[in-house]
Amino acid sequence: MKAERLQLVLPARLHENYRASQRQWLMTLADFVELVTGRQGSGFNLAPQADRG
Repeated sequence: MKAERLQLVLPARLHENYRASQRQWLMTLADFVELVTGRQGSGFNLAPQADRG
């Protein structure tokens, strides 16, 4: 997933089901919503380049 620049987003309670080395790459759903909300407020476009036109 790292090589493809993908990050798994899960509710925090599910993180415990993954190994410590895997948890480093997990994001909580709450953190993801906060990230997206912040980027939308700054005018950051979440769409990939091909979808922007």
